[in-house]
Amino acid sequence: MGMHNDFTPEELSRQNEQLMWDLHRLYDTHGEDIQSLARIRTRLQKNNIKPLYENQSAFTPAPPMVRGGEKENTMKLIGFRSSSNGKVWQQRLGALAAVVIAAILVGSLLFVLSHSRQPASGGQPNHGQTTPIVQPSPTSRPANTPTATNTPTPTKTPVTFQVTGIDMAVQPSSIAGLACGSNLTVTYTATFHVPANSPGGTVDFTYTVDNGRGSTPASIQFAPGQTTKTYTFTSSGALSPDNTFPGNGGVMTTSPNSITSKLIKPTGTCTQQTSFQVTGVDLVVSPSSIAGIACNTQVTFTYTATFHAAAGSGGGTVQFMWTANNGRSSTNASVTFAPGQTTKTYTFSVSGTLPPDHTFPGVAEVITTSPNSVNSPQVKPSGQCQ
Repeated sequence: MGMHNDFTPEELSRQNEQLMWDLHRLYDTHGEDIQSLARIRTRLQKNNIKPLYENQSAFTPAPPMVRGGEKENTMKLIGFRSSSNGKVWQQRLGALAAVVIAAILVGSLLFVLSHSRQPASGGQPNHGQTTPIVQPSPTSRPANTPTATNTPTPTKTPVTFQVTGIDMAVQPSSIAGLACGSNLTVTYTATFHVPANSPGGTVDFTYTVDNGRGSTPASIQFAPGQTTKTYTFTSSGALSPDNTFPGNGGVMTTSPNSITSKLIKPTGTCTQQTSFQVTGVDLVVSPSSIAGIACNTQVTFTYTATFHAAAGSGGGTVQFMWTANNGRSSTNASVTFAPGQTTKTYTFSVSGTLPPDHTFPGVAEVITTSPNSVNSPQVKPSGQCQ
């Protein structure tokens, strides 16, 4: 290796001694046993490297941190004999390298063993004993552990069950344009309100549909916590020109407390009726012609009368009679008009054999007798049989 050309044997010996003392001082700080170095010495002797007992006087005094009593023993354990022989110097340098590597390996091993013997909590070794598991008390928590905050559930405070208000609605909302005298059903809806979180209960009340002149008792049941409840009632009648129907509808509670709703009715007024009377009668026949039909053929003729009444009337019944043989005989009949209705139809028929003298079919006509008298046109099928 050529290292003996740079240093004299004495200088190299002193440097080796200083290196050994540095290693000894490093492991002395950890309380390591001298036996570790003794094992290194034994290993070096197996490699035919002799101790330097004869060169003890050449060693430099130990550093201050090394105890005096251990210096001499250490020097004996790790010292080497000086030699000017090049091969001996190569062996010594190799041995020194082995010492350094061995010291590093021993230190690493001791460090690992030292840490592996320590309990996880930093206390004394367990030595095979089972460590009891200590359950933390309910109030103890590890450091820096966030504490869960429980949000209290709001407590619903019961309130007194009572009616706080009543809303009213009506259908139809208006009767404007409807003919007076026509029949109508009016529906009223009452909506009762009670406070939230109430225990529920029964509401007793009366309702009216005629401005309070008459009333009807009724009741509804609220479930616990329910805040609204509806109730419907109806009134039927003919729309009167004096607007007495439909009347005002409303509700008044009697239990658990007394409260009165507003009165409500459809807006607008009905249309005043005109006098019910017939303004005209139309009459048609089918078939409208017998031309081309052979005489002595059996034929049925159907007549349709259309009655007309004045607009805006309150309706009524039309009495009339009809004839299909030039008035030699007649049949009485009637039709009924609803309020506001303006037209109504009626049909009648006659059957017979077409005679060669053309006396059948005869002339047909309709004549009203009530509420007023009106005659329809006289009609008969055109043409003649052959």
